[in-house]
Amino acid sequence: MIKQFRMNVTNGSGQRFTYAMGYQFYGMLMEKLEPEYVARLHAEQLTPINQSLVPVKNGEEAVWTVNILGEEAIDKAAPVLDQLESMTMTNNELDIRIVSKECTGLSTVQDIIKSASEAYHSNRTLMSFLTPTSFKSKETYMLFPSVEHIVGSLINKWNMYSGYIKIEDSDAQRFLIDGIKIDSYRLKSSYYHLKGAVIPGFIGHVVLNSKLPAPLQEIWHLLLFFSSYCGVGIKTSLGMGSVRTNDYVKKTVRISSEQEKTEGFAPG
Repeated sequence: MIKQFRMNVTNGSGQRFTYAMGYQFYGMLMEKLEPEYVARLHAEQLTPINQSLVPVKNGEEAVWTVNILGEEAIDKAAPVLDQLESMTMTNNELDIRIVSKECTGLSTVQDIIKSASEAYHSNRTLMSFLTPTSFKSKETYMLFPSVEHIVGSLINKWNMYSGYIKIEDSDAQRFLIDGIKIDSYRLKSSYYHLKGAVIPGFIGHVVLNSKLPAPLQEIWHLLLFFSSYCGVGIKTSLGMGSVRTNDYVKKTVRISSEQEKTEGFAPG
């Protein structure tokens, strides 16, 4: 089971929103859950709840997205979010008001697989990194996404959620990585401030081009679809790694009669 809450929020204190406030939103949400459940999440390093904060209108408003994965997490967190209208954090002068709220969900793993099979109609996918994203390899933060890190992260997150339908074949994972490449990108560095530390990362988008046999293409589309609920990379529960995926379509903009500029966009 998956539930996703998308909430438009404002800050009554007048302080502008930033990506890094996602960490504070996580803390405020945890304070509203049962202490025993929160303690178990931290002790067992479970991440069935991930969330992110995307500033809009020059930071005057923001979109807060909370994804809840699994029946137990939904039972614990969904009623809280259903009733939530405001949150405050005195030390950081946050006076959050929820202006609007939308909740969507998928009931079973089979529903996710079916939705994924209908979501994409192209071998080229635009993956947009909506909040600062990073991967960690050999104790080093990665400043640029790679197919290997994207695929590996999504498989790990899927296997943690999916129960008995896991992707554990190492050969299949290698074939996936070898059959996907980054065609183009538009990225910029973006740092995430967390607990006194500064984590280097990036925001922007990449175009992923897959040339895979049909069974592996289905797995890839499943991972792409799931990424909108699980995020990609590290610290997705704390506000990093929120992504959106769409079929990539070329849009040609005429500049003059002799020159044209082609760029990518996601329909809708």
